[in-house]
Amino acid sequence: AGDRPLGRVLVGLFGVFLRGALLISVGVFFSALTAFLLLAALASLITNMAVFNLPGYFTADMFRYIQENQWALVLFETINIQDHLQFWFSRGLIDTSKVMFYVIGTVIFMFLTIKSLETRKWRG
Repeated sequence: AGDRPLGRVLVGLFGVFLRGALLISVGVFFSALTAFLLLAALASLITNMAVFNLPGYFTADMFRYIQENQWALVLFETINIQDHLQFWFSRGLIDTSKVMFYVIGTVIFMFLTIKSLETRKWRG
C-alpha cells in the first residue's frame, strides 16, 4: 500500500464532512416539513440522488447544446458535488468557492428548517 500525505487525507476528510453536512441538512429540512417519516426519507433520498446524478449527466450529454448558454454550463458544474469531492478535495486541494458552496448550502437548508419549525409552532 502507498503512503498518502497526511494533508491530502485530512483535506479529503474535510470534503467528505462538508458534503455530509449538506446532504444531512437537506434531510433535516424535509423531516421538518412533514410528520411522515417515510415521506421525509423518500423526499431526501430523491433530492440527494438528483444532486449527485443530474449535474454530471447534463454536463456530459448536453454540452454541445449548452455551448451558446455558457451560464448553464457553469451552473451545472457548480452544483456538481461529486466533482467537487473527486477533483478537488480528494487531491488535497482546497478551493474556497467549493467550501463556500457547501457551507452556504448547509446554512440555507438549516435556515429553511428553522423557519419551517417556527411556522409549525405558530400555526399551533
